[in-house]
Amino acid sequence: MSECWSLNPLLQYSITPLLLFLAACAPAVIPIDREEMARLKSETEIRVVTYPPPRFLYQAPLQPFGGIGALNPVTGGFVGRGGDPRNQVYAIDTPLDDPVRQVSDIFLKGLEGHLDAARLVQTAEPFSDDDVKALVKKLGAGVVLDFKTTTWGLLSGHSVGKPYQIAYLARARFLRLDTGRVFWQGQCQYDGWDPGGSLDNFDTSLAVVEKKFAAAANVCAKTLLAQFLGTQK
Repeated sequence: MSECWSLNPLLQYSITPLLLFLAACAPAVIPIDREEMARLKSETEIRVVTYPPPRFLYQAPLQPFGGIGALNPVTGGFVGRGGDPRNQVYAIDTPLDDPVRQVSDIFLKGLEGHLDAARLVQTAEPFSDDDVKALVKKLGAGVVLDFKTTTWGLLSGHSVGKPYQIAYLARARFLRLDTGRVFWQGQCQYDGWDPGGSLDNFDTSLAVVEKKFAAAANVCAKTLLAQFLGTQK
């Protein structure tokens, strides 16, 4: 994602082109071949790594909403009536927890029966850099399974009744540090356009937003697992 998504403090994108742009920037899916799968099952240890997320994307609703405006559930403030007429996307800080650890946990649970769970060793804290050279410096050699949130945010839903849509994209990959080769890579996109991805106008508390991102993490983890196992339809 970082290769093609360079976010300035303010961006001018409407919701649909932005989501299309994010999808186009998503990393390519690299299927695992039979030989690598067999070799993976013989590994004595696989390090499981996560990384800090990028800054949270926020786009105010454009539609008028109530008498005082739309509640921003991330900051607790209000957007004025009619929202931001410039339709800008802001990169902001957020108290929300990164869903990536949930993605990792669900994915690892789904590996039961395919890989020995005892060989999967999770790092306690996120690593700061997902560059292969940085991983080699940190871990030396071996196999790494890593997970990263590449984009997350609340974007305008263009609806008075459902002013926000959840956007969540994540990447997972297996790589060998001795060669630097990524031998499997998956990506998932949850853009909130299904019925469960929007936020109702009277239900935009921080706790509700967290539940929405938990649902997004669940969908993404299952998508990644299906890509890895070759069962995605």
